Amino acid sequence: MPTSIGSFTQSEFERLGGQVWDRVSLRIFDNGHKEASITRYKTLSDLPPGCDPMTTGWEHQDPDGPARGDGDREANIARASRRARAAARVRCKASGFDSLFTFTYRENVQDRELLARHWKEVVRRIKRVIPDFAYLAVIEVQKRGALHLHVATHRLPRQLAHHGTKVKSWSVLRAIWRSVVGSLGGNFDESKRRRSRSSSMGIAKYITKYMAKDFEDGELNRKRYWAGGDWPAPERITMLFRRIGDAMSADLVSMIFGEVVGSATEFTHWLSPDGFVYWVAALGPPPPKGVL
Repeated sequence: MPTSIGSFTQSEFERLGGQVWDRVSLRIFDNGHKEASITRYKTLSDLPPGCDPMTTGWEHQDPDGPARGDGDREANIARASRRARAAARVRCKASGFDSLFTFTYRENVQDRELLARHWKEVVRRIKRVIPDFAYLAVIEVQKRGALHLHVATHRLPRQLAHHGTKVKSWSVLRAIWRSVVGSLGGNFDESKRRRSRSSSMGIAKYITKYMAKDFEDGELNRKRYWAGGDWPAPERITMLFRRIGDAMSADLVSMIFGEVVGSATEFTHWLSPDGFVYWVAALGPPPPKGVL
């Protein structure tokens, strides 16, 4: 007996009253960001004879494939990458990060545990001068194998207090980094990028690009990013829209381009190669307080 709806042939699916829906996961942030992820979802009017969903773990067809730990290694890595990048993207947008830092070594440092220890100490020292320091840091591996960090955060003030004196902020962070890494040497840079990359949406895209690249090493149980600071989790709403044939319903299309895109100043979207997942993100004016 099949254990999931995806195991049925098309004729079996139709015989059991199969229905196809678009499942929408809508995220609405309090700073004007909105995201909608649309995936194919199947249901049955009748379960097969002898099937008890409470004891057999009956499931709908999941576009992400088997649960974690099942299936082939490549698929598991791809799922882990998607989950990690989604979590990082949401955090960047919800936090309103508008700046990118880069911390590099002069020497060819390839030890991830050493980098992790250095970054932990750097954060501790930064918080002495920026108590509410919030960040999301990811690793980039250069062609020669050297590691460095890209950090999404908030734009620095012009000056920071350092040992009782006002000093240029980038000089303070460079001094902190170098004091931690010692003889390994290194530098700090606050990226000055065009506007499309200085918005939270652009920064999230930039950061997650390096996360995807880091997953190419094929390791599952490895730290890919570090995050710190308070951030407001977005409101999340899930909806189902009945699919007619191969087309999305008119109500769903209206919702996407009205509720999500609307008066957006920035907009991006993506369709999976198999056509089963559609994702759209937009940035517009923040909603009034108490209104989604």
